Amino acid sequence: MDVMDRLKAETADLHTAAERHPFQASMIRGLLGREGYAAYLEQILHVHRALEDRLATLRGDVRVAAVATDCRFRAGLIAEDLGVLGGRGMEMSATPGTARLIGRIDAAGVPELLGMLYVLEGSTNGGRFIARAVGKSLGLGPVAGLRYLDPYGDEQQVRWGAFKEDFRGAAFTPDEQSLAVEGAKAMFRGLIEVFDDLAANQESPVPA
Repeated sequence: MDVMDRLKAETADLHTAAERHPFQASMIRGLLGREGYAAYLEQILHVHRALEDRLATLRGDVRVAAVATDCRFRAGLIAEDLGVLGGRGMEMSATPGTARLIGRIDAAGVPELLGMLYVLEGSTNGGRFIARAVGKSLGLGPVAGLRYLDPYGDEQQVRWGAFKEDFRGAAFTPDEQSLAVEGAKAMFRGLIEVFDDLAANQESPVPA
């Protein structure tokens, strides 16, 4: 299997666990409200900022330069969405789960960091569906407040295909592929912990 096949196959269980987390379910069902959605974006902003800042400093590595391009950095889009929602952005403290994930990002090497980016970039595939549900429940959109979830619009599939080709072209050794997979797993596990924190902070129980 090439690196993309390995990333998909070897993270499948964690991917499913993240997708089916009760907090994610509450987003899809339109149950968060503006404050809950803003709280989600505030924590995800911390994650994106940490990963993107690290990758930006490593663009001397040809693999980073090829894969971690500006168009795949979304911290700015999150900040725009929070401006629409009245969120606090980076002024909001990281939850314990978010802080632990940032620690993993800070300790990771290039292949692991790109594996983490794979998870966040891949989230744009399901993000289009979630954006429609969130937009309908909160009266947002078609763009305002939803740019993070649906950054590419109708170009989604083309952009995802280009990301996969760039990742394959980065020429990872088998050992580096394994590190990329470990980075992706760490991102999925970290996001699950972030969702746990967000669910616990909801004023009312999040439906299972």
